[in-house]
Amino acid sequence: MAWDDSGNFYWGYAVAEALKVKDIKPEDVIELWKLLLYKDHRSSDMVRRVKLQLGERSLDDLLAQHLCAILTYSKQYAKSMENTHGVSAQVSTLCIVSRTRCTSND
Repeated sequence: MAWDDSGNFYWGYAVAEALKVKDIKPEDVIELWKLLLYKDHRSSDMVRRVKLQLGERSLDDLLAQHLCAILTYSKQYAKSMENTHGVSAQVSTLCIVSRTRCTSND
């Protein structure tokens, strides 16, 4: 996961693409953020690195942004399935779930 200088969030395969076209720098990629969830690792050098990468953002911000990105992608995929296979129940469910703290209207 990573944010570029404009605040755009990248996750999954989009990180590799953004690195390839130099939208983000390798040092911007937050790889080990899950360590922040474990008490035993809260004082490790890796955790300090992740905290520096987060900057003013909190772990809650990172998790919320990541989950919203997953829900937005899932909703778009379900909509494409609805167009080709008539899967409207999935879209309805995802629309309800994605309204929580997500800012995307996709």
